[in-house]
Amino acid sequence: MAVWLIECPDCGHRYQSLVMEGTTPPMVWCCSHCGGCNAMPLNKTTDQHPLEQAHSGGCPCCGVIKLRSRSA
Repeated sequence: MAVWLIECPDCGHRYQSLVMEGTTPPMVWCCSHCGGCNAMPLNKTTDQHPLEQAHSGGCPCCGVIKLRSRSA
């Protein structure tokens, strides 16, 4: 997988986007802040998913979410 750093020229927002291995990066990048579709990739790394680095349990959006059991 590759993590891309994206910057929006409309609002200046920078964010990361994950592109899975074996897939094609988007032809149009839309800003996650203002919704404009003029965002441009600045660079690409082959790092882990950003949440994988901070949480050894995996990414909550991509992996299995563990639900708390209710005590009776």
